[in-house]
Amino acid sequence: MKLHHFSLFFIVIEIGCFLTTYGEIYTVRSATELIDVFKGATGETVDFDIDLRENLDFSEGKLIFPLGAFENGTCKPFRGVLHGNGHSIQRLQMNNSRSEGYNNAGFFCKLENATIENIAFDTTCTFVGTNAGTLSAEATGSLNLTNIVNRGNVFGNTKVGGMIGHLDNANNGSVTLIMDRCANEGTVSGNKENVGGLVGAISRNAHIDTIIFNSINHGTVKGTFNVGGLVGYISDNNEIKLRIIDNWNNGHVNGTHEVGGYLGCLEKNDNVNISISESTNNGITTGSSVNVGGFVGGIIENTNITFTLYHCRTNKVVNGSSAIGGFIGVLTENKNLTLEVFNGTRVGGTKGEKGNIGGLVGLFERNKNVSFTIDNSTSRGPVDGKMWSTGGLVGYIYTNTNISIMDRFLEKAMLEDLLVMSVPTLTWALLFST
Repeated sequence: MKLHHFSLFFIVIEIGCFLTTYGEIYTVRSATELIDVFKGATGETVDFDIDLRENLDFSEGKLIFPLGAFENGTCKPFRGVLHGNGHSIQRLQMNNSRSEGYNNAGFFCKLENATIENIAFDTTCTFVGTNAGTLSAEATGSLNLTNIVNRGNVFGNTKVGGMIGHLDNANNGSVTLIMDRCANEGTVSGNKENVGGLVGAISRNAHIDTIIFNSINHGTVKGTFNVGGLVGYISDNNEIKLRIIDNWNNGHVNGTHEVGGYLGCLEKNDNVNISISESTNNGITTGSSVNVGGFVGGIIENTNITFTLYHCRTNKVVNGSSAIGGFIGVLTENKNLTLEVFNGTRVGGTKGEKGNIGGLVGLFERNKNVSFTIDNSTSRGPVDGKMWSTGGLVGYIYTNTNISIMDRFLEKAMLEDLLVMSVPTLTWALLFST
């Protein structure tokens, strides 16, 4: 390979292909060129920007491991900007599930403070690995993902996402994850836990602000537990803010327990502020066991948490065994919890083989210092529990300490061991007995 130096740009010529670099921007026209760029990268990270000028067909240049990854298991994270310019990635078939060295799958081995925009992965792409995500199996630091479509299938064991497998250990100050106009249309499947239509897991981060805006999941999402239409598992974070605005899930979300149409499970986070607004779940949500919700499967063992649902609607059936809710399956063992539901609508049925089945919330137990508000919200359609504790809005409220419940028609009340009894269809009001 010969490298010719010019005052304004470099030109690299190999086998008649033209790869142009303007400053730190590589203009790429083929899969082979892109692979060669990463092979030639020096240092511990890949910091340059990439500008795609054509669709990339990976049947021409085979990519065995993600860009930046090596057979010995090492990885050079991508820290630049990928400008897709509306082009697509085609015929990229990656299966590292049995690799003894590097066994994850994704376009990049890792994203770190990176930007990806205006790119599509078509139906001829498949990613298979222990951890897997179309863009990357793992990410850290701030990310900006804009106008990305995945139509390929993603398979793995754990931490599997339609875009990102897992976002971990972003502890270097204030971190922002922005997903704007991202769409998953392929199947996302994990043999084990932490599976999401967009992101498998967000864990062990500090001071992270996440925004998922105007995005959608059309694909089937399958796993065992912590399975979500958008995000599978959010855990062990400190100072996390998550805003989900104007999104849709249209895919079937299927697992055993902690299964949600949007979020599978929120667990053991400190200082949390999460809101879902102007969003709709049109997909069937199914769990063969416990803790299944139209938006969230489980909210478990968090401290100082505010969770708000505003102008959200679920239109399809939520199925499971027990702790099944049209919006939230279970809230348990949280401390200093504020839960607010404003202008919410449930239309699809909520069904459980056993009990603790609620039109909006299935099971609400063993929480401390709780403020629970339901305002201007509607629960329509069947709420079916075959054994115990079935309620039009809430299935079972039990052994909470210092709980304040407010709805449109009831004055503020301090309640313990509050049980919502079985009612057929309930709109606006919360019925209970103590």
